[in-house]
Amino acid sequence: MRRAVDSACRFRANDVKTSPLFFGRAPVTTESISLNGKWEVVFDPADSGKTRKYFKSFPAGKPIQVPGVWEQVKPGYDGVGWYHRTVAVRPEWKGKVLRLRFNAVNYFAEVWLNGIFVGSHEGGYTPFVLDISTAARVGDNDLVVRVVDPPRDREVQGFRSSAPLLRSSLATWKAGWYYTFGGIWQGVELLVTEKIFVADIFVIGSALQKKVTATVSLINRGKPVQAVVTAKVCSAKNPDEVLFIHRQTAHLGKGKTACVISRAVRNFTPWDCDNPFLYRMEVQVEAAGAVVNQAAVRFGIRDFHTQGQHLYLNDKRVYLKGFLQQGVYPKTLVFPHDKAMARREMELLKKNGFNFMRAHLKPSPPEILDLADEMGILVSGEPPMGWILATPAAARRCRNEVRELVLRDRNRPCVILWCLFNEIRNEDTSRLKRTALMRLARELDPTRIVIGNSGSFSSKGGFTDCIYPYSMKRLNIIDCHAYYGTTQAGLRQFRTAGRRGIPAYVSEFSALEDPMDYEKVLAGYTPQERRLGLEEYAQYKSYYDSLKQVYRQAGLRRMFKDVRQYLASINRMNEERARLTVSNMRVNPLCDGYAYCQLADASGELFGATDLWRRPKPLFHGLAQASQTPYLNTLIEPRVLRQGDDCLVDVTLINEDKLGECYQAVVTLKDESGHDVATFRREITARNWTDPILKKKVKIAWGPGRYQLDGKLLSRGKVVAHNTMNFTILPEPHKTADRVVLFDMAGNLHRPFRSLGYKLVRGHNNYKRKDLVNVFSLSPSTHVLLVKEYLGAVRRIAQVGGVVIFPEPIMGLLYDHLLPVAVRRMRPMRNSIYILDHPIFDGLPKGEMDYEYEEIQPEVFNEPADLQKLRAKIVSGTISSHMWTRPDIYEWGSCLDIIPLGRGHIITCQYKLLENVTRHRIARNLLVNLVNYAATLIKPGGEERLWNGRCIDLLY
Repeated sequence: MRRAVDSACRFRANDVKTSPLFFGRAPVTTESISLNGKWEVVFDPADSGKTRKYFKSFPAGKPIQVPGVWEQVKPGYDGVGWYHRTVAVRPEWKGKVLRLRFNAVNYFAEVWLNGIFVGSHEGGYTPFVLDISTAARVGDNDLVVRVVDPPRDREVQGFRSSAPLLRSSLATWKAGWYYTFGGIWQGVELLVTEKIFVADIFVIGSALQKKVTATVSLINRGKPVQAVVTAKVCSAKNPDEVLFIHRQTAHLGKGKTACVISRAVRNFTPWDCDNPFLYRMEVQVEAAGAVVNQAAVRFGIRDFHTQGQHLYLNDKRVYLKGFLQQGVYPKTLVFPHDKAMARREMELLKKNGFNFMRAHLKPSPPEILDLADEMGILVSGEPPMGWILATPAAARRCRNEVRELVLRDRNRPCVILWCLFNEIRNEDTSRLKRTALMRLARELDPTRIVIGNSGSFSSKGGFTDCIYPYSMKRLNIIDCHAYYGTTQAGLRQFRTAGRRGIPAYVSEFSALEDPMDYEKVLAGYTPQERRLGLEEYAQYKSYYDSLKQVYRQAGLRRMFKDVRQYLASINRMNEERARLTVSNMRVNPLCDGYAYCQLADASGELFGATDLWRRPKPLFHGLAQASQTPYLNTLIEPRVLRQGDDCLVDVTLINEDKLGECYQAVVTLKDESGHDVATFRREITARNWTDPILKKKVKIAWGPGRYQLDGKLLSRGKVVAHNTMNFTILPEPHKTADRVVLFDMAGNLHRPFRSLGYKLVRGHNNYKRKDLVNVFSLSPSTHVLLVKEYLGAVRRIAQVGGVVIFPEPIMGLLYDHLLPVAVRRMRPMRNSIYILDHPIFDGLPKGEMDYEYEEIQPEVFNEPADLQKLRAKIVSGTISSHMWTRPDIYEWGSCLDIIPLGRGHIITCQYKLLENVTRHRIARNLLVNLVNYAATLIKPGGEERLWNGRCIDLLY
C-alpha cells in the first residue's frame, strides 16, 4: 500500500506567492490550485464501496462542501463515506510534479485518481501530501477519497473512537466525549511544480541570540544538479522592509537535500504579545540559470524559556492568562464556520487581557493559529493523545501524531510549548514511549518546552517531566490540573501550591457547572439547520427541554420566576467564584499562569466561559477582570462568621512588571445596603510582582447578614482596579430543644452534639420513647445484627409519630431495615445545589447554594424518583447536566429529605455536618435547625404500642 508521500511539504500554500520574485525575473513557482468547494459524498454504512469499486465508478451522491464535516449533510453518521470531484489538469503541466495536499481528513483516508490508488493516511488532524504525477492525465480527472470516521460503539476496519470510559488504541481527540465527526474537514490543494521544489522551510528566530537559522528541505525528482538557494527575510506586512538576503550554492542529488542558512541579525523587531511582529522568509531555487521553485513561510523572532522559577518570553517574565480551548464550534462542530467566528474568538481573548490558549488534545485549525500569530496570543500545541490504550499500535500512532503536529506548526511564534499526553498514568505513557516521543519533538524542534504528561494521574502536585529548549535532559515542571474549588481551603491552595525552583502553571482548573442561555444559543440556527437536526443543535435543545422539566419537578418556581432567572442566579455566583480563584492564583509566587477550563461550552461539558457562539457568560467577565494589571486580591478569612468573631482582612496589589506607579488603596467593609461599616486607606508604590497592602485582624461587631469586602485601587484619583469578596455573618443558633437521643453506631455523633450544648441520651435496641428527637448514625462496618435491632427500634418510634434524623446516611442500609423502597444514590461531577425556603434553613441563605455552604456541601445525592414513591418532601437538591454519555438531559438529585413513615418521619441529610460542626459556623446552625424542626414533627399518642413488642417486631 502506498502511504502519504512527501509529508515534509509543510509550507502553507497561501504563503506562496505567484507574483515576480524579488530579483524581477519571470518566476517558475509552485502553483496551488484550491480544490475546495462542492464535492459529492456517498455514505457507505455497510462498508461495501470497495467491493463495488466506487473508486472506478462513483455512484450518484449528495453535494457536500469541502472543507466541512459530513455531519452537515447527515448528522450523527459514523463509519465510511466516499467523496468525489473532478480535477482539471492543464496540458502545460505535462512532465511536472503534481501533488495533492489534504490539510486534514478525519480519520483514515484512502485516495484514488482515475481509479488508480495513490495513497492513504491515518490521523484526523494534520496534513498529508500524495504524489499523483503518474496517475494524472491531461483534462478531467476523477478524484475519489474513501474516509473512515471511527464510531464510538463499534469497530470499522479495526478503528473505534477512544474516550476515557471506552478507551481504544486510536488518537481521536475527545471524539468519544464530544462528537465523532467525519470527512474532509480542512482544505485540499493541487500543487504543481517542476521536478525540483521546496518541501519544507523551518526557521528559528532567536531574539536572545540575535540570530535567524533556517533549514530548507529540497526535493529533486530529476538528475543531480547545482542550484543556488536564495533566502530573503522581510517584514510580513511590508516586503520592502528587508532584514537580510542570503545566497548559497547547493548540490542537489536525487531525492532530499537540506540546506542550512544561519545569519546574525541586528535592528530586528522581536515577536511578543504586545507587538506580534511577523517576518517572512521567501526562498527561491535556481538551477541551470532559471528559477525553478519558490516558497515562503511566516515566523517570528522570539524565545520562550525558563529562568529559575519563572517563564520568560524573550528577556521578560511572562504570566500565562487564558483558557483551555476544546476546539468545538457551532454548525461545523470542529472548526470556525466562517472567518468572523475565528476572529471573534481570538479578539475576545486579546481585548480582555488574555494572552494564552491551551489547544487541548486537538491541533488547532490553521486559521486560528494564523490569528494567534498576528495578535500575539500564546498557544500550547497538543496532539490528540488523551485516555488512549497503551498498545504497540497506539504507540506507533502517537509517534505519527507528534511528528506531524510538530512539523506542521514549528514555524509559528505563537506556539510556545508542546504538551504530549493528558491525564494518563505514567506507566501507560511509558508503554506509549513517552520519553522517545519527547525526544522526537525535541529533534524536530529544538526551541520549545516539551511537556510529557499534563495532569498525570500518577503525579502529586502536578509534577511531570519536560525537556527545556536546546536540551535533551529531562527535568521537572509543574503542569497542574488544580480542581481545588472555591472553599477557603481551595483558595488557600491556589495561593500556595507549587515548589520553589520548579516552573509551574495551572493548565486546568474550575470547570464550574455554568449553563448557557439556551434560548439565545438555539436561536442561532436557521430553520433548515433545525429541521436537519445538526448534532449540537439537537443536543442543546434536548438539554433545554429536560432542564425546563426538571425545573418544574424540583419546585424551583417557588424561588425563580422562570428557567432563565434560575440560570442567571448560577451565572452570577460563578462570576465571583472565577474572579476570586484567579486573583488568589495570581498572588502565588510559585505559579506563572493558568488556563481556565474552558473557553467555550463543548458538547455535554457545559462549563465554558462563553457559550458555543463565543458569547461571554458572566464568569468570563469575572475572569477578565481578575486578569487585568494592576489588580487587587481581596481576601477575608473566615468567610462565614458570627458577631464577635475575629477575621483577617488581607489585600494584595498585583503589579506584575508595571512597577514604580504610586497608588491609593481604599478597602471598605459594606453591609447589605451598601453602607460602609469600616474603611482602611493605604498609600503604596508598586515595587514587586505583588505587594501587600493590608493585612489586619478585624473584630466582627455587626449583626447577621451578607457583607462585602470592597477593594479599590486609585491612580491620580481614578479607579484602576476593583475587586470584591462577599462574606456572611450568621445569627447565633437558637435551640428549642435541649436533649437529643443518639443512636451512635458509627461513633461520630457525641462530639458534635456535645459541642452544641445538647444533653445526650443514649439510644439502644430497647429504647422506646418518642418524645425526643432521635439522631442515627451507622456505617457499613457496624455489626449486622445490631444494625437490624437499632433500626428496628427507631422504625417503631417513627411509625407511632416520632422523628429520626439520619445525617449523611447510607441509603442502602436504610432500605434493608427501614424503608420499603430502595433509594438509589447519585454522585454528579458538576452540579448546582438549591435550597428551598423551609424552617430547616431559618436564618440561613436560600436559593442557589453559594459560598456559605461550600465547606459542607454534599457529594452524594438521592434519586428523587425513589423518594417520590415514599411521598418524601425534598427541601434541598441538585440539578446537573448529564455529561459525556447520552442521553443529553439534566438530572435531579436530593440531599435533604423529609420522608413520612407511619405517623412519624425520618429526615435524611447529605450535608457534611458532623465533621464540620466544630469548624464551620454554617454546620452548627444547620444542625440545630434540623433538631428544632424535627421536634415540631413529633406527634403525641401511641406510646403504648412501642412497649408492646420487641425492636425487631413490625408494627405494620
